[in-house]
Formats: sequence, structure tokens, C-alpha cells
Amino acid sequence: MSFVLHITSRAASGREIVRTRTVDRDVLTIGRDPASDIHLTDLEVTRHHADIRRLEGHRVAVHTLAGLPVLVDGRSTEQAEIDATRGGEIRIGAAWIAIAAGEDGAIAVSISRDSQPLEGAEETGKRFSLAGAALGKRPMAWTLALAILVIFLAWPIWSFTHAPAKLTDAQMAGGYKHIDQSWSSGPLSRAHAGISDCKACHVAAFVAVPDTACQSCHTDIAAHADLDRQARAKPRPGGIASLKLAIADMFGRDPGRCVDCHTEHSGPGTMPAMAETQCAACHADMKSKLPDTKLGDAGDFARLHPQFQPAVMTTPGDYPRFTRIPIADPMARVQDSGLKFPHALHLSRLSGVARMQASLGRKPLDCAECHIPDDSGARFKPVSMERNCSQCHSLAFDRVGGTVRTLRHGNAAQVIADILAAGGSGGPAMLADRGRPGEIRAAPGYGGGGTGGAAMVRAIFSPRGACYDCHVIVPPSTPGGLNYRVVPVREQSRYMGKGWFDHAAHTTAACASCHAQALTTNDSRILMLPGISTCRQCHGGDTARAPQVRSTCAMCHDYHRGNGAPHAVRMAKLLAKGGGGDADSANLGSSSGLRPRRPGGNERAPP
Repeated sequence: MSFVLHITSRAASGREIVRTRTVDRDVLTIGRDPASDIHLTDLEVTRHHADIRRLEGHRVAVHTLAGLPVLVDGRSTEQAEIDATRGGEIRIGAAWIAIAAGEDGAIAVSISRDSQPLEGAEETGKRFSLAGAALGKRPMAWTLALAILVIFLAWPIWSFTHAPAKLTDAQMAGGYKHIDQSWSSGPLSRAHAGISDCKACHVAAFVAVPDTACQSCHTDIAAHADLDRQARAKPRPGGIASLKLAIADMFGRDPGRCVDCHTEHSGPGTMPAMAETQCAACHADMKSKLPDTKLGDAGDFARLHPQFQPAVMTTPGDYPRFTRIPIADPMARVQDSGLKFPHALHLSRLSGVARMQASLGRKPLDCAECHIPDDSGARFKPVSMERNCSQCHSLAFDRVGGTVRTLRHGNAAQVIADILAAGGSGGPAMLADRGRPGEIRAAPGYGGGGTGGAAMVRAIFSPRGACYDCHVIVPPSTPGGLNYRVVPVREQSRYMGKGWFDHAAHTTAACASCHAQALTTNDSRILMLPGISTCRQCHGGDTARAPQVRSTCAMCHDYHRGNGAPHAVRMAKLLAKGGGGDADSANLGSSSGLRPRRPGGNERAPP
């Protein structure tokens, strides 16, 4: 052991109390800091005033740390050595520290407070006290309490009851505000910044905001799920949570209110999204509470989240059929959109497509040639023949003088009629198979007249024909007939009906980093969506740290039922566009209940 401390203090009766403890270190710290080995409370002592260091044998060294001298055996000094076998005394403020040799080679240190303060100490204490310059503690407490009641209770109530019914132009220009706004915990979010009347939400004094106040504007808000199933899925509160629920019930604060998740007065930005723990409270153990549910347990994206199950079009046509397919099953990743498109062929740098592009003075094709972002940036515009395909694939079939005639894309009956009419006219040769823009070649067996027209129709809807190689063709219902039909193309814009993905936030990533199948497959039935393992390479859960992206439930999911984007994503799009939005995002927002109407009118306005 190095030091044995004997700390002497006095009880109220005057009896001395000695406490002993051992410090097994070679250095003792002295100061007003509570963490000091020798804690002195005098104001003339600094937080780290001095230390005592053990030297060889029974010698110790005293060093001051604040540049203030101490008394060592009656001599004022900033550094001194003491032989413990002979003993020595240190005076710091009103404290005496005696150094002596202890048992088993230890250094005994006795600390006591001088009952007679140093000369001038009393005056020094008064200089550090507010007693002579301010009220006592009790009068000060009553004064401040009354001031708070007057300024923040009586005055706001009086101001509210005597407020003008209508503000003048001068008051509005001057930014007139009620004094009762001192009760506000902060500014409103950007979505509600236009609300100037507190009573629009706080319908009654000292009563929490009811759901009816929210629903007066958000008229078409949808429930998250069946209310009975929601109640069964919620965790059962216990302990402190049960007590809080009972107290809230006494004051009319029913659980599950809008304000439980949508917290206001948190700043002028967007309203904070729901915390992940709020979602996980029900969804982390959903199977045990609702055995019949088709939803997998989800608590954190990085640790507990089911594999993606996109709704894939498995039967195209006028009445398409969609089936949920787990991405983890590679054999089940098949869709049928009615379109044949070899991705790898078009993206290859060595294929005939690349050579044709080079011959036309163009660079090789990439994803951006066909997949053009929509106005929101979240998704893409539908691929069209006129905008994306016709630059390489010609629909020309006839030339009359200097005018080239083209097929009516998207209307098989009109295509057949145009070809028969041109074939019966005995005009020049017509195109049957796929060709470059401006290229017109003779159809097989074409010799003019009705027979040639019929052959042209059959050729164009047969293998290597202009329609066959891209579309699913339904042959004529009668042998020798010409009533060919084309299965309508149904291009899916969304696969995750219960989730949301924003392409605009991923513009720095290469398309193939998520859609790698596009570089290797020519089968358009292969679903080119990434699985959850791909997303987890960049996205972590609620507690993720850089370089991973912190990803909560609200980033991809909307609490209220509907096909719209989550609130945070849609708000970002609207704000980036200055409060506007394209027709698609506007419709989605309305269907999901996120687009409120203005009070007193039918006009819908972005929040």
C-alpha cells in the first residue's frame, strides 16, 4: 500500500469522526474537484490545487498545480519534500494535512479542518456569497414563482381573451403574435407552417389534440390495418408502462392517437418520421400474436426483416394476374409482361447492336437510353416505341413518292388493314422483317396484289417479322385467317406494393450494381430485382453507422394503407419541386391519405 488517509470531521455535537481509507497509488490529488483523493470544499482552493507524490524510502514531494503556494511546515512554497519518518504538515486553506510514517511501509496522511479560520477568511467568504446583495432563498423562490405565473399564465390568458377578432393590415405586416405563443415548445413543421390559429388543433384549453382535429383536414386518411387485429398485435404493457397508460387514460389521452406518432413543434423542417421501435413493438413478433398473418416478422432491417416478395405479373393481357414471388427463389423469378426484350444483347459492347450503333456514329446503348426518370425522379417513364425503340427499329413498310409509310404501332387490326391496302395497290416492295430506320425491303413471296398483301401480313407476325420478335402473337382463330392479335404489353412500374424505392437517391450507383441480370440474360421473363442481401450491402438498421446508411422502417414503408410513397419521401419530392408534383405522385398522395384538403374548401393542397 502507498497511502493511508485519516480524514477527521466534526459532528453537529462537536464530536470528532475519523474515517480511514487506503489509496494504493504513488500520487494523491488535492483540490475542490469531487474526484480528488483529498477533497477540500474551500472556495480559495482550486479544482486541481496540488498533489503529493511518493519518492524513494519514506520521502514524499508536494507540488502545487495552480501556481498558488501552500504552507509546508510554516513555509510558503510551491514545491517541497517531506521525510515521513520525521513528519511534516501542509496547510491548504483551512485544512491541515499531516504526513507521518505508517505501518508496513505506508505513508499516513491525516486531514483535519482548522476550527479557527485564518485571518481574513471570514471576509473572503462574504466576498464569494450573494447573501449581502440579493434576497434570501425563500423570498427569491416566491418572487420567481409569482413572476412565472404572471408572465407565462395570467398574461397569456388575458392576451388570449382580449385578442382582436381580426388582425389589421398593420398588425399582420408587423408579425403580430399572441403572448400565449410562449407556451409553444417550438415552431411548427413545414407541413403545418401555414396554420396560424392554434385552436385549429388545440380545440380546448389544457386538452390534448384529438384525432378529430387532424381528420378535419386529412379527411381521406386510411387506417393502418383492421383495428381489431391492430389491438391484438400490440404488446401488453406492464410495470411502469401500465402505470403511464393508466395516468394517460385519466386525462383522456387514449393510446393510438395521431400525435403519438406525428409529433409537432419539433422544428421548421419536415415532421419527424416514426421511430423504428414503434413499428417493431408489433411487427417484431407478429407471428405469435396473429398466427394467420402472411407478414413475416420485422424488427430491424439489418437483423430481422423478411426477404422481399414482389408482386409479379405472371399472366399478361387485358386482365393481368399478379403473384407474390420470393426473390430468394431463383427459379420463381419469372414474369410475363407480354414483351420480348433481350437485355444482354442490347447492352453488350460486342453484339450486332453495338456495331450498328457505331455505324450510326452513336455510343453503345446503356440503361439510360430506355429508362428515363419521371418528374419525381423516384421511378421511370414507361418505355415507348416512339421515344425509345424507333430510333433503331423501323416500322416503315411502304414508300409513296418521297413519303415513307409506317405501321400503326399498338393497333394490330390497323396494321393488317394498312398492309392489305398497300399490297392490293401493286405498289413497291414492302418491309416484312425488322430493319433499320428508313430501310424498306421486299417481303417474302410478295409480288403485289391481294396474295402479296396476305403473305406480308403472315410474314410480319411470324418469326423474324417486325412484330413477332418483340411481342407475343396470338395466331388467327381460323386456319388461313389473318386476324392476328398482339398480347398487350403490361409494363410494371412498381413491384413492392407495400414498400417504396426512390431511384433518385441512388443516382451515384451503377444500374448493374443492383440489376446485374441485365448484363447476362436475354430472357425478358427474368425478374431483375435485387434481394435483401444486395440492399444490406449499403443499408443498415436504425443503429447503423457510416459508411452504412441508417435505414428505419419509415424510409421504405407507409404506415397508412394506400399505394403512395411514405410521407418523408413524398414530402422531399414536393419540397424539391417547390410544393408541386407530377400527376402520378399527386394521385398517389391522395389515395394514401397524405394529401390534405384546405379547411373550408374542396381544393387539395400539398402539406
